Amino acid sequence: MGQGECRLRYAAPPSQLLEESVLPLILRVAGTRPPEPVIRKGLAAGLDEETVQRLIADLEPEPVKYFTTRTTGYEAMRAVPLKKYVVTTDDAELTASAQRGYAAQLGAHGIIEIASAHLPMVTNSADVIAAAQDLAESHPTV
Repeated sequence: MGQGECRLRYAAPPSQLLEESVLPLILRVAGTRPPEPVIRKGLAAGLDEETVQRLIADLEPEPVKYFTTRTTGYEAMRAVPLKKYVVTTDDAELTASAQRGYAAQLGAHGIIEIASAHLPMVTNSADVIAAAQDLAESHPTV
């Protein structure tokens, strides 16, 4: 290089470095299955002990790619013309505010709130069925 010349070298931003290098390494070493106390506090919140034990015994770890692969957007979800989003208001995994944000990103046309933890289909199945029936009745051609 001559005097006054500068050669720029591409450097990935720190967040990209974490996503592409550090996170996959951590997940390969530590795995993706949360420890039992974390499962009990979050995913299994609101469940009876027998169901919690079964959930802990049967829970399969997520693939590493689930956490390390970028999505290209919400095109597939946005293609569904009529939809509602169920927000679980007592969820220790995802706050109700975060869930409402996801609903907005997905273009939900309505929100149904259920006073439930992370697995309403187990803890509040009647409310989930009612939400599905509400959607079916309000949009009979879907």
